[in-house]
Amino acid sequence: MAFHIELGPDEQFLTAGHCGYSGSNNWFHPGWGLIGSEQATLYGPHGFDAMRVQMSDSQDSSNIYGSIKLVTSARDSIQGEGVCASLGFGNTWDCGTVVNAATSWTGDACGCLIFGADSDNIAVIYGDSGSPIVNNTAGDKTAIGIMSRLDGKFAEVGTVLGAFGAQIRL
Repeated sequence: MAFHIELGPDEQFLTAGHCGYSGSNNWFHPGWGLIGSEQATLYGPHGFDAMRVQMSDSQDSSNIYGSIKLVTSARDSIQGEGVCASLGFGNTWDCGTVVNAATSWTGDACGCLIFGADSDNIAVIYGDSGSPIVNNTAGDKTAIGIMSRLDGKFAEVGTVLGAFGAQIRL
């Protein structure tokens, strides 16, 4: 789970689009049970590794998992800026640098062209896809990306929010 978003009055969350590509439309948590179902994806022909998932409004938050920092804004990355990821499966907070703010790759699940950005030095392991990426500055955080691949490539949050007509949950 990357970031909680608002689409009109509805709270949802963003995650990697390839995570649901095989047809998994319902999302579960071992402690919570059913969280929600896929609402829309940009993965495949739209070229962005992101999807929206429904969630209970009572579960919404502006906090980053594993951190006391709040997400107060969202935008695409800037080449050379420091970024950090709250890696859910790896259960760690790790930081690196945006080395390419405009790159593309072939999606592993769809075999299609995906657009986003690339970071270095973030130790991603299998299962960390969909983790949130934020700017590496003191204080509150800006949502930058959604982790996509083991090599540090990620979807750009500003672009994804614009495509969905959504905003970050403040």
